[in-house]
Amino acid sequence: MRFRLAFALTALTTALGAYLAACSSEDNIEDLCGWLGDENNCYRQFYADITTTCGTKGPNSARDGSFLKRDKLDTCVLDGAEGGQVVFDPPLDIATDFPVTTASFAMIRGDGTICGAAAFGSDGAMALSVEAVSVDENGIVTPLGDGGLPDSGTSCVDSTDPICGGSFSVKPVTEREIVDVTCSTATRKESHRFNRLQLAKCDGTKDNAPDEANVAALFPRAEFESNPGGVALEGYVLFRVFFPPATGELEGAQPEVVEYFRCRIPSAPNTCANGVQDEGEPAIDCGVLCGKGCCNSDPCYINSDCESGVCSAVDGGMGIRRCIGDGPICTPPAPAPDAGTDGG
Repeated sequence: MRFRLAFALTALTTALGAYLAACSSEDNIEDLCGWLGDENNCYRQFYADITTTCGTKGPNSARDGSFLKRDKLDTCVLDGAEGGQVVFDPPLDIATDFPVTTASFAMIRGDGTICGAAAFGSDGAMALSVEAVSVDENGIVTPLGDGGLPDSGTSCVDSTDPICGGSFSVKPVTEREIVDVTCSTATRKESHRFNRLQLAKCDGTKDNAPDEANVAALFPRAEFESNPGGVALEGYVLFRVFFPPATGELEGAQPEVVEYFRCRIPSAPNTCANGVQDEGEPAIDCGVLCGKGCCNSDPCYINSDCESGVCSAVDGGMGIRRCIGDGPICTPPAPAPDAGTDGG
């Protein structure tokens, strides 16, 4: 199990650059609008093959789950009788990773088999892989492994009732908005290079491009929402992918949303409201672990500890960093009374 999980995550993170050799130069740019409007493009075929495998269709449809500990965001246990997990590798760090800009994870079924894996980057990079399986009349799922991928000698389309797996990725490769798109399914394996600036010609409104289809909304993209929460407030992470409609006309169509999980993050501990500077708090009852920014002049460890978002360099050789910038100047909270006193 650990070997298969490690293999899946490694395959996904490397998939973002796996087909660069197929594109000879940055000038080998294809027609993005034409590809998006092609009813047989490989992104649409990928969605038609996997449908909602590992996820659920529609906004606000994601399966709920929970991380067990706020300071260890590595495994999200999914709710419901079917069970399952989302395993993040590397784990998310509540102190440094929020808002989340990059993540990679595997989606595990309740029986321990890998459903798929994904990777996401804030620069528009994304990769999604779904393992091919066969499903018998009793609903028993059997992974097909490499049998569901091209050039393996056995296609998942030959199975009784298969889910044809495969992978899809988008990787920005230059500052000129050049992206590589790769597809690998049971029936096709291909790569393309596009310039995202062409999307301006794909919205059907440009006078200088009257023949371009209105398909800009169908460009492949993923979203990873994240909120660390705070005291008495749960946080969450949510992953969704936008696909072209599997059937029907693409001209003017809106993407279909598939959501894969919404994992709750436990709220910050009550120690964040006890008038004491507890472990992990740079100042009394504030800092990123408490979900409350510290005030200007308060000590801090990282920028996220501060309401202003700016933690200074070491202060005057004293070895202390402090919040600076546009944050509030607060009256320090009264310290908690000493143990054994009545506070009077």
